[in-house]
Amino acid sequence: MTWKNSGANKNALQPSSPHSLMGLDHQTALEHGLRLPVDFNYQKVEFSYQAFVMLQSLNDYDQQQVIKEIQFISLHPTAASSIKQSRNPFRHMRRSDIPFRNYHYFIDYKIAANGQVHVTDILFDQQLYGKRDRHTDERTMLYRVERIGSGAKYDGAKTEEEITELTTEWGGAKPTTQVKTAHAAINGMLNEFAKAQWLMGTHLDTAYQSDAIQAYTLFHNPSDKVVRDLIECAFDKSQSNASHNA
Repeated sequence: MTWKNSGANKNALQPSSPHSLMGLDHQTALEHGLRLPVDFNYQKVEFSYQAFVMLQSLNDYDQQQVIKEIQFISLHPTAASSIKQSRNPFRHMRRSDIPFRNYHYFIDYKIAANGQVHVTDILFDQQLYGKRDRHTDERTMLYRVERIGSGAKYDGAKTEEEITELTTEWGGAKPTTQVKTAHAAINGMLNEFAKAQWLMGTHLDTAYQSDAIQAYTLFHNPSDKVVRDLIECAFDKSQSNASHNA
């Protein structure tokens, strides 16, 4: 797997080394956009600057999932589910896979002599971006999708050639953590990533015919085949529950 550090330039006091450790309190966390739980053990956990910047750069959902894992680590630093490095018994790595099997973060941390947890890095698997051979391996995430065609739009019955033109109208999707376009869409059931790009662009063109849409944000909800897609749909339509994707 290919793991990626954050290159984000966040508004934090950068130390002389990205590996320097910093402690946090509730107020400092809020000032830097981190919504840590009220029961977060600030005395037990310190962050390297690199890990701090990476945590800041995540979208709200990812940030909350990673923080849950860090909380677990602070309570159970030597849990069997964390990987111990053979050459350094104080260094561990925990894989976050909640709630999806294709949701991969690694939290790199060390256990100090006093039992304190030092989170040294947070890494994301770049290979989760985009289209996968198995559609169920695609990841729930946001993409900015661009119009890359000549401006073809759905305005009625189409020939096979015209339909093919529609399928090549949208593409160039790039992962994003925020919606920065005027239009956004979430794909439906049985829409794998490649299909979702052009299909949702076509839907937006039809729904907002007077808008000259050149880009939109796709919330890609991966297809998990007919049965599971139907279960997820029924779950989300219930009054008291919602799926993790929702």
